[in-house]
Amino acid sequence: MRYGDEATGCETRFMSGAEPGLLQLEGSLGVVLPDDYRQFLSASDGLIEEMPQAYVELWALDDVVTIHDSDAYGLDESLPGLLLIGGDGGGELLAFDLRQAPFRLVLVNAISASWSEAAYQADSLTDLLAHLRAGGEFSFESDGTRAP
Repeated sequence: MRYGDEATGCETRFMSGAEPGLLQLEGSLGVVLPDDYRQFLSASDGLIEEMPQAYVELWALDDVVTIHDSDAYGLDESLPGLLLIGGDGGGELLAFDLRQAPFRLVLVNAISASWSEAAYQADSLTDLLAHLRAGGEFSFESDGTRAP
């Protein structure tokens, strides 16, 4: 959050409690995460929501960092550039494709062997949540996502 004083030209930037962790994660990834995802992590400690046609779990920042740093699902080799952020509660993992900006959201299986198995979901977290809350479903159709 920023607060500016036009009279003095000074600007103060207030950091959320999540900001240091976000900066650390972005530093280790070498990217700046999408604004809506940064805002989500700054304002919440994750999300579990049963939507009309989907179950969504978005992990807290600490969990995202731990899973990323430990390669908990063993997908770093088969899916380089993947940042896991949650799942559908049934073995499918929600992730950002960080290979090329803008970073798209994809769904992968916990045992996916390549990017050809990833299923595109949305261009932003905001778009995905709006789609699911309106009664939409996750797509499980692999689309051979764009090349790196």
